[in-house]
Amino acid sequence: MMTMLERVTAGEALDRVVRTLAERRPVDDVLSEILSQTRAMLDAAEAYVLLKTDQRLAVRAADGLQIGPAGRKVFDLSEGIEGLAARTAEAVISNDLRHDARHVDLFDRPMEIGSMIAVPLILRGVLLGVLVSTRRQPSRFADVERWWLEIFGGLVSSAIASDQAYRNQERRARRAETLLALSSLPEEDPLSAAALAEVARGFENSRCGILIRDAENLTSRLLTYNPRSPEPFQESSLAPDAVGELDRVLESGRSFATVDLQQEPTLRELTFLQGGRGMIAAPIEVFGQTRGALYVISEQDSWLDDDDVSFLALVAARFGLQIERGELHRRQRELERQHAQTEARQEFLGVVSHELKTPVAVMRAYTELLLRRAERAGRTTEIDVLRRMGDQAERMLSMIEQLLDSRRLEDGLLSLEVSHFDISELVRRVTHEFELTTVSHRITVDTPGRVLILADRRRIEEVLNNLLDNAVKYSPSGGTIRVHLARELVGTPQESVILTVSDDGPGIPERDQERVFDRFYQAPGRLHKGHAGLGLGLYISRELVRRHGGEMWLQSPPGAGATFFVRLPVGGPPNLE
Repeated sequence: MMTMLERVTAGEALDRVVRTLAERRPVDDVLSEILSQTRAMLDAAEAYVLLKTDQRLAVRAADGLQIGPAGRKVFDLSEGIEGLAARTAEAVISNDLRHDARHVDLFDRPMEIGSMIAVPLILRGVLLGVLVSTRRQPSRFADVERWWLEIFGGLVSSAIASDQAYRNQERRARRAETLLALSSLPEEDPLSAAALAEVARGFENSRCGILIRDAENLTSRLLTYNPRSPEPFQESSLAPDAVGELDRVLESGRSFATVDLQQEPTLRELTFLQGGRGMIAAPIEVFGQTRGALYVISEQDSWLDDDDVSFLALVAARFGLQIERGELHRRQRELERQHAQTEARQEFLGVVSHELKTPVAVMRAYTELLLRRAERAGRTTEIDVLRRMGDQAERMLSMIEQLLDSRRLEDGLLSLEVSHFDISELVRRVTHEFELTTVSHRITVDTPGRVLILADRRRIEEVLNNLLDNAVKYSPSGGTIRVHLARELVGTPQESVILTVSDDGPGIPERDQERVFDRFYQAPGRLHKGHAGLGLGLYISRELVRRHGGEMWLQSPPGAGATFFVRLPVGGPPNLE
């Protein structure tokens, strides 16, 4: 039940309020005294102060006001007589609320009220809120009562403005310290208990947290900090659909604020927000993408204002920059590690290749010598063995040369010896020689007449040999390999030739079609029938084609074999001196 106060005169009420102001008591005590004296002066049932933020009013202080189970402490300016006084910035009086369509009981009071007066709180032309007083029964508010309420409203405005000025000065100093502390934290882990403790301190030891989602958006990492808890820092994981309205911040990349969590159905049920009154959240952007949200919860009836929203956005941006710096440092360390590994591998390949080439060449020479002697003596069994040994030695020399070429390409030391030659003749000759070495495949050739091209003949021959060897390796026995040469843009400066090599093999899965040109990539054994090499042929071939100013690609429909394409400019490599 609301208690009625002893009636006092306006002068007595004013005298008591002035004494309270002179004692420099906290603003809550001042507001409580002003409201108490307002009730006593006007013989009122209630007196309360509503403060404005954006397009809403919220209860700042009250005396005698009882809020029912369906009542609200925050509502829009468009609602009720209180909202009307704020919208018009003029006093609004209703002597009989029962017959006043403007009245809406925003607080779901247990007992009805009969009359109301609401005066705007204006200081230096700025609307701060509304001072309201009500009576239980319908009753006329006299002009002098309105006048005295406006005087008391002026005292309320001054008290709130003075408190805000003091708090703003204190807040600016505290937040400068927060930003300085955040900038000095270690970059290795910007999302730490120490960082959140600084955020909480910047918001008067409010609860706060960070929600960061992983790259695949499968889970969200939640870090919370409650300075009044025995274990203030907590970390957990959440499903993407378990973050309520915070998902709006993650999706839109815009800040979000609410002065009443109970009015947000998707937020009030979240465990980590329970007990809060208001909340603001700001996006954390990393490399231009929203990766998370930083939020602060107010547990007081007062709410977080526009300055708080701006400061939180600044802190969130700093977190984003720290995360970026940390990721850049990690990438730099990884690149340095990979570079060191690449250099060590290149050095190893170079040494091994050079050290192997001479003994293998000697082995091949001795094998040829023994083969000639066995052929003169007619030792058939030895001839077959020595030929196999010679083939393997030749294969090993070819792989060693590929390793050396790979090293030269990486170091930029592979040079081209260009000259004019007939590429049609080269294709026909190489294809014919290759056909002599395979009895289980049929090779067809389609070339135009004489086509002169400026290129490195030996290297283009190497590319063709690699493509033919690849086609034989992946084609079934009895399959057909098709080689085709065509001209493009004949007679223009952009004239080029396109060489294609197609097979009837199982094809290359789409996920592997780019990887086949990577260094040391080898297809699964089920595809190449056990004839694996080093995985350098296609890599070297494409690099050689690129050095000529051309391009190389493939097409491989599922189960329909593979076709490799090589386009070469007829006029030679670009920037040729």
